[in-house]
Amino acid sequence: MKFNKLTFYISMILNVLLLTISTILYFTFKNDYTISYIVSILLNIFAGSVILSVTSLVNYFVYRRYLLRDIMNECLRYSQMFSKLEYFIPKRYHEEDLNGIKVKNRKAFIEQYKKNLDTDNKYKLEQTLKEYIALSETSTRELWNMYDDLDFITDIRNKKKHEYWKNIFNYIYSNICTIKEYSYHFQIYLSATNGNYLVNEEKLLELQDKIFFCKKYIYDNGDEVKDVLSKIEVGYETISGGNSKDFTLVYNKTSDYLLKMFDAVGKDNYFNKDCSGLGSEENE
Repeated sequence: MKFNKLTFYISMILNVLLLTISTILYFTFKNDYTISYIVSILLNIFAGSVILSVTSLVNYFVYRRYLLRDIMNECLRYSQMFSKLEYFIPKRYHEEDLNGIKVKNRKAFIEQYKKNLDTDNKYKLEQTLKEYIALSETSTRELWNMYDDLDFITDIRNKKKHEYWKNIFNYIYSNICTIKEYSYHFQIYLSATNGNYLVNEEKLLELQDKIFFCKKYIYDNGDEVKDVLSKIEVGYETISGGNSKDFTLVYNKTSDYLLKMFDAVGKDNYFNKDCSGLGSEENE
């Protein structure tokens, strides 16, 4: 896109200059054969420049379609990658969980029950940490190559390109970098013989707040929940609270956001007149 845009602007400047100079020379020196010869040469160059303008413009729109389509695919690919992350919920001991269970040595039974919870939590934590570590190793080089070539022909001040940088390229890159920062600690924990489980659980829960949407609702607020669900494009789960009055709604907000960006770029790419594309007031 960038090369075709540059070629188009250069050829248009040449068109204006050549036509202007030719016109001035022709009408100023009407009977001068030398000037007429020069004007003839300039007009031939002008004709070639016009063809170059048309060719570069056609190539621009062809390459624009391909590049925006690739960006759409990147949004979809990263959305799918983030969607594979599972929401880690550590199991806690609640005394009421064991109500109704009669055993001879209740104290020993409770201790064993707590140990089993700790074992399950550690195993689940390790599996979840591995998912984040794998995602942190994703290269964004191809993504930035696309950004480098992105250049809209009417975007003189690069305002629209900046919107793409903010809403897609830097958004993806920032999230990957954040995961890399946490993954450094996760790798140390996984490689250690006796890693600090509580510290890494806390870090994982902190990281999840940046990736997932998690909010508690009361069952009576059905309209509010329906409004939230109507706006998301990914799967979700509901987690029952400690009583029958509330529950927690969880979904991957990063994956959902990238799906919305997939739609926004698609509107730009296919010139959807009914909807606004990326960088419009609707998305700001």
